[in-house]
Amino acid sequence: LKAQASAARVAAWPSFACAMLKTLRPSVWPAGRPGVRRVRCLVALPAGRDVAKEQLLAFPRGNSQSSSFHRVPRGARGNTTLSFSHAELEPVQEWIALAQQCVSKQLVNSLQGHEGVPANCWARPPPKEVIKTESVSVDPLNLLFSYTEDSVAHKVPRETVVGILAGIEAMLTELKGPVVDLALPTEGSDPKLVLVGDLHGQLLDALHILHAQGPPSESTAYLFNGDLTDRGSQSVEIWILVLAFKLRWPTKVHILRGNHENELLNERPQHWGGGFSEECLAKYGSQVYEAFQRIFELLPLFAVVQEQVFVVHAGLFRKQGVTIDQLRKLPYRMHYPVYPSPQDLLQGSDWTDDETILFDAQWSDPGRENGIGKNRRGKRVVTFGPDVTDRFLKENRLSLCIRSHEVPASRRGFEMMHEGKLLTIFSASNYGGIQSNRGAVAVLRQGQVTKTGNILNLPDGVSVEVLEHSLQAKDIETHSVFRRARSAAKVVREMEFLSQAAANQTMQYALALIYFRRGELLERCQKLDSAGSGMLPIVQLAAELKPVCGDLNWLPLLIHYMGKSPMVEYRGLFDSIRVRWRSLGTAQAQKLASAMLQAELHLEGLLELFNSADAGCLTFAELQRALRLLLPGLPEPQRCLVEALFKGEALTLGKVLERLLLFAPPFQLPAEHEWAEATLLQLGRLVQEWAGPEYKSPHAALLFFFRSFDKNGDGVLSLDELVEGLMGLDAKSRLADSSGGLDKKKLLELATLVDTNSSGTVSFLELARVFYVGDPTQDLSCVLSDIQEFEGLDSVAPNSCTDLLFIHRDALLHTFRLMDNEGTGMTSISTFMMAVRLLGNVARRPLTDAQLSALETALGSGDLDYLALLSNFEVSFESESQA
Repeated sequence: LKAQASAARVAAWPSFACAMLKTLRPSVWPAGRPGVRRVRCLVALPAGRDVAKEQLLAFPRGNSQSSSFHRVPRGARGNTTLSFSHAELEPVQEWIALAQQCVSKQLVNSLQGHEGVPANCWARPPPKEVIKTESVSVDPLNLLFSYTEDSVAHKVPRETVVGILAGIEAMLTELKGPVVDLALPTEGSDPKLVLVGDLHGQLLDALHILHAQGPPSESTAYLFNGDLTDRGSQSVEIWILVLAFKLRWPTKVHILRGNHENELLNERPQHWGGGFSEECLAKYGSQVYEAFQRIFELLPLFAVVQEQVFVVHAGLFRKQGVTIDQLRKLPYRMHYPVYPSPQDLLQGSDWTDDETILFDAQWSDPGRENGIGKNRRGKRVVTFGPDVTDRFLKENRLSLCIRSHEVPASRRGFEMMHEGKLLTIFSASNYGGIQSNRGAVAVLRQGQVTKTGNILNLPDGVSVEVLEHSLQAKDIETHSVFRRARSAAKVVREMEFLSQAAANQTMQYALALIYFRRGELLERCQKLDSAGSGMLPIVQLAAELKPVCGDLNWLPLLIHYMGKSPMVEYRGLFDSIRVRWRSLGTAQAQKLASAMLQAELHLEGLLELFNSADAGCLTFAELQRALRLLLPGLPEPQRCLVEALFKGEALTLGKVLERLLLFAPPFQLPAEHEWAEATLLQLGRLVQEWAGPEYKSPHAALLFFFRSFDKNGDGVLSLDELVEGLMGLDAKSRLADSSGGLDKKKLLELATLVDTNSSGTVSFLELARVFYVGDPTQDLSCVLSDIQEFEGLDSVAPNSCTDLLFIHRDALLHTFRLMDNEGTGMTSISTFMMAVRLLGNVARRPLTDAQLSALETALGSGDLDYLALLSNFEVSFESESQA
């Protein structure tokens, strides 16, 4: 799904500039020094799914085959012992997000009253004049079929999107309250109302539902039960499609607000459960994003269908005696309240009854026990029991409550609870690309239904039928709806990548949770350790992590990092988790390598970029010029760190590219292509032998090979041209796989693997990435040893600057976006430093003058890209006792 978002950006921006901004993929870094195991991954990465244990460990030195390729062995996807499911992580993510909202509120209040902050920086530009609905020329059916034909490349013009949003805003402004009363359709051969649960940016699920149930019409109404945004990469497209249908059928399409239709959640990075802000700003800019936020605040919260079915996004209320009439009068054109600060509570200030109802409607979950209980989503989030549901329905003369908000524990698309009175509907199948859950919709009709299936007949002649679906990666190309979708290959490849990379990310996320609360954990462990031995039973330590860091299965993680000993040195665990702020140097090199691979640079353009004639030498000035072109706007101190990666080398284009490609994402081999590993490892040697002794350097040999088989001279190799080249190497007989040989079909599969961005052609860099395969461990560790972290920023120091920024980066990010009234994505160094200084005071962890001075020096000069700056933190586990 990330591939779709990337291609959509290509339509708006030059391909190379777009590729420069792609989110980094996770990588397993080689060991830094003997005796130290490092598992590193940028925290600002997408979540993935279970992966083999070998991918989580740094590969040993000298094993070139292992260190060059990452693959998932057969059966690894079922290995859940080394990873956490999305269903486990989501409540913990939201628990942290709710806590950070309080910090953000206090930081904004501090800055608004600060004399160094200009008052006009908080002012939003006034919205443009509302465009009348009639002036918006968009046919939702054409849009539906365009997305079906190619959900990646089709981009609705910005002017059309602005018009759609303006029409919807005018329409929602006329609503009288947060409750929508709906009557079931009665016309047509199959009149029905289709209730859709969480979609979370998964456009393919939305397209499937609209095709399977039919688009909105007089006979087919739709009710979307919130959470269309975040987590997935095509939330914007879902909203455009749904709102276009609402403009066409205003009484047949209805949308309720979910907890993710909220600015504070949207502004979180995608890997922390947000992403809508990044997606929308990248595709359509700040004006469209601000319009979406105004619409979110106007969305209703509840629906009553046929006077029998109550629909709400999350659940019911901790307050007893809530009636539908009371909900009709609820002030709702606001976001749910943030947690009150300790100062607020000391002064007796807390949520009002209306604010509590507003919060519960978007956050509560059903529980198995009667009454109101605690919820793992946060200290103020509640669960409601069967008695609460029964009482609410009886008092309001209703028969059923339908909600969404969470993946059912059964991994089906629905779950019936509370003695058949509460139905959960979740519509995003294979949620986030990492779950194996089904999606579902509820279809409500008038009249009793006698056929078999998941059907509930309510009193007064209303039936509810639940229909499930599941879109697997392997099904997308052959699914009838998407048979013509040119984007299918990219989607499949990206989903394969997600399935391979997931445990790395989820394990890093778990380490970050421990890091967040390590002070409280240490205190709890010391109280349990009455003898002062520094040791605790591993099972007991896992139990202590749950109430502090979230209700996850912590025991496998402890075993993975600390070994199978029954006793664990708990301080050693906490001290081994490190956070580094690498928005500089290596992070820029990783972005650069990823961008150049995705950009599909033609050979001559690549040579011209570095002003290099084939394998000729480069001057350092030419390298600096190329980096300035490739990294525009990067502060000089950070660009110097990137330049430092290439010092000490005799500068040739081959050496520069070889060093740069060390920072590329690891080459991924799906389990079904394990045979290709040995083949690819031999490719460089065979090309060198084929080219002959006159081409002494590997780069020169590869350049000769590439040009020899680029028959049409377009600067890239088609897959057929690459297959011809491989056959020219006598690869059919000399490149052996486990089955004893490679036929032309397998060579074509090999060429497809080399085409990592699924463009249908292979660039010189894509080929070089495979060709330069060897043992990068030594080279990469040498590169890393040249890049020093800034003094005063290392997380090892107590109360460090990195520590503060990492834990509260969401609060900082929200603050800078509020101050960025022009939507530039930039802030000044002085503003950044002021916010960090005040953040230390708000968080009761003030930084010293020396720490602030070191940070200011690290930032260099010029304006800062605050999103990039706050997204590139590394979490690592380093234990001297483990190799």
